[in-house]
Amino acid sequence: MCTLLNLPSRMADLLFCEPTELYNILNQVSKLSRLAEPNYLCLLDVRSKRQYDESHVITALRVKKRDHQYLIPESVDLECVRYCIVYDSNTSSLELCIRRQLEEEEEEEEVEREDKEEDTELLPGPAVEFGQILIHFTRQPVYVLRGGYECFSGMYHFFRTQKIIWMPQELDAF
Repeated sequence: MCTLLNLPSRMADLLFCEPTELYNILNQVSKLSRLAEPNYLCLLDVRSKRQYDESHVITALRVKKRDHQYLIPESVDLECVRYCIVYDSNTSSLELCIRRQLEEEEEEEEVEREDKEEDTELLPGPAVEFGQILIHFTRQPVYVLRGGYECFSGMYHFFRTQKIIWMPQELDAF
């Protein structure tokens, strides 16, 4: 159970989490595995249902979309979670350059065009986009896993699973 203090509300930060940091968070142990604690870690997978069903990181919840809008998981009290980590397939930047807009110019003006700066539209990837939504619901920073699932599962393949529901005893044994 979480105790709420009457503190001035402020928005949490959106930060990167390195794969080694997630590995350490998953391995935290006091007497029992910290993964069994409901307010310790909220690991959210924003990949497609097919990708999630094929394999995901242990204890990760799949984030659902309705009408192209992410849905906040109701099963987690985000205000009380110590670590909230979001991942997609492969995130390497908090912003992704996806489209360059160049004015159409004739070949004669090509030299002049090289001197001008290109208009670049920066749009967030899925993990960053959902992380930006979550910072309004958490007190702790929201982390985006650098390299996403591809990087983490490549380094720590033994944390991959297809299992969705875990019993506390299974998490302790894991």
